[in-house]
Amino acid sequence: MKQASLRAGDPTRAARRIALCLLLALSCAASWARDGVTDLAGRQVAVPARVERTAILGAVAPLNSFVFMLGRSDLIGSGLPPFFRTSYWAMQRRLGPRLAELPVVAGSDGQPNVEALLALAPGVVLASSRGAVPVIEAVGLPVLLFEWNGFGDLMRTAELLGEVLQARERAAEFRRSCEENVARIAAGLAAGERPRPPRVAFLRMKTMSQPARIADWTLSAAGGDNVGRHGLAAGQAAMTSEALLRADPEVLIVWSREERDALLADPRFAAMSAVRGQRVHAVPVGATPWLAPGVEQCLGVLWTARALHPARFADLDPVRETRDFYRRFFGIAIDAEEARAILNGTN
Repeated sequence: MKQASLRAGDPTRAARRIALCLLLALSCAASWARDGVTDLAGRQVAVPARVERTAILGAVAPLNSFVFMLGRSDLIGSGLPPFFRTSYWAMQRRLGPRLAELPVVAGSDGQPNVEALLALAPGVVLASSRGAVPVIEAVGLPVLLFEWNGFGDLMRTAELLGEVLQARERAAEFRRSCEENVARIAAGLAAGERPRPPRVAFLRMKTMSQPARIADWTLSAAGGDNVGRHGLAAGQAAMTSEALLRADPEVLIVWSREERDALLADPRFAAMSAVRGQRVHAVPVGATPWLAPGVEQCLGVLWTARALHPARFADLDPVRETRDFYRRFFGIAIDAEEARAILNGTN
């Protein structure tokens, strides 16, 4: 529902909304014992001492992935938007099978559906859009805002949600694992003569832009020279086909197998170094694409390092790493074939 739905209008609807607000306030009053927590935008937010239900808006896949990792998917009260029904998002549905039955709390335009949120009565709303915050706060719901620009933001997300959702030990275990992966890559790059960073880009070919700012960190940490880096100004930095050809990446990572196949069949890109060297990859995708925000960034940095420096990281086994991570942090057993499907950009 758009923000315009907050304006005065149908008195019956307004009365119902007021009643829902009062019910929410009464049901939560006894549980508000926690001091404020600080979200990733630096906002102080008072949340219940014990959260019984969350609603997730905006970057649903990344935020869901953190809740899955913390073992608290039972607290997710909002469902998956319709576009998650494709095979690309199969792992979201596998990790949260009950999400298909839960209400969707945003409209097709991404704006919060206020009535759906009030009916759900979440203890806290998790959101990734600054524009949604005042709408949610206006009806008395606490909202935590998440923004991801680098590795530290991922770790802070895990710690914050571990605190709010009563899963601190799991959050700490996840952080240790991620830090170990980053240290492994740094040590591998530092051993002997440091390798030259290959030119690399991570692009969504439909928009000719890097899909996520956090990929700047991933590609750099993995030992690459990101020629398609996200712009420092607001918005995504788009490239033209001509600019991509001038940058001539030696390794190109794209959003999907379909995009990879289309690029390889396009004669305009036949002379690109990545195409001639057969180093065009679809980004692995599980609960999220591995170079977008989400807990699988900690696998993504390993995968990217091996893609950029295959000789130096020849001993790194992506299939084993994937299976171990899913067992340890998602609580599911996947076989080698399933792991390879994820690594190939489809599941």
